[in-house]
Amino acid sequence: AVTPPAGAGATSGPGRLMPPPAGGPMAAQLEGLCNAQLTAQGIKGEDAPGLARTMAATIAQGIQLFTAQSMVMPGIAVAGFTTSAPGLLQPVPLASSVEGAAKGFMQRDGLRGENAPDLAQAMANTVDLALTQFASMAMVSPGIPCPPGASAGPGRLM
Repeated sequence: AVTPPAGAGATSGPGRLMPPPAGGPMAAQLEGLCNAQLTAQGIKGEDAPGLARTMAATIAQGIQLFTAQSMVMPGIAVAGFTTSAPGLLQPVPLASSVEGAAKGFMQRDGLRGENAPDLAQAMANTVDLALTQFASMAMVSPGIPCPPGASAGPGRLM
């Protein structure tokens, strides 16, 4: 909310993030990167493609949940009906939700064994940590149009 007619103040409510594909990559876009990383680390074999698919799907699920649950914090300065300062993202805990999805992806891709639950937990914790660090470092760029009532345009992250 902004004080009319000056168009100055601060945002009074949280903002939402756009989900993939606008707000991040999908699993299919990440799978090639995961394959390349596994190959670079010398991880090969008949289960490597399934592991890459599982990794890509787990990362994509984390991004989907992050964009659905994380918010842009209120209090961004507004001057002249435009945000004039950067905004902050609210981190959200994702590990438990992502872990369940990772276990499902592992089953789908034929990854089984006594250490499979540990691998699912490790992937979930890694995705959670990466997105938590991202939320603590990324900011919403100033310049979002804010007529009285609500913002009128999308923001960009910096």
